[in-house]
Amino acid sequence: MSSPQRRQRRCVICKKGFAPHPRLGDRQHTCDEPKCRGELRRRNQAAWRKAYPGCFIAWRAKEREERNASEPVDPPRVLPSLARLPWGTAQEEFGVAGADFLGSLGRLLLTAAKSSISACHPADHGDRGFARCAAGSVSRRGRATD
Repeated sequence: MSSPQRRQRRCVICKKGFAPHPRLGDRQHTCDEPKCRGELRRRNQAAWRKAYPGCFIAWRAKEREERNASEPVDPPRVLPSLARLPWGTAQEEFGVAGADFLGSLGRLLLTAAKSSISACHPADHGDRGFARCAAGSVSRRGRATD
């Protein structure tokens, strides 16, 4: 008595053929290579984070606020340029949730600013600093362009 022939599938990462595990069947999308499984996990997690962008920010802020009642709270994890801000004062004035919100807002603003600056063409940068070339609203000489 021979075992039933399993249908071959193609790995979505390395494109090599593989026989799926009998219990997984059509749910298995990668071969047994750890690199392929890890890459698919990374892609799936990135897609989930893109679909639910604020989930972990809100969860982290809620967890930090709940801890605030019982123990001291460390400042939020922020980019190095935001780490110089007085987070202790912000937590005293706005609470833990408010300080976390400010940290998240600062992170988003810095990321957007860096991406718009990197989108500028190097010839648009003069001795006077960066022109607002990504927005296309101000030329190098400061005159409005349409």
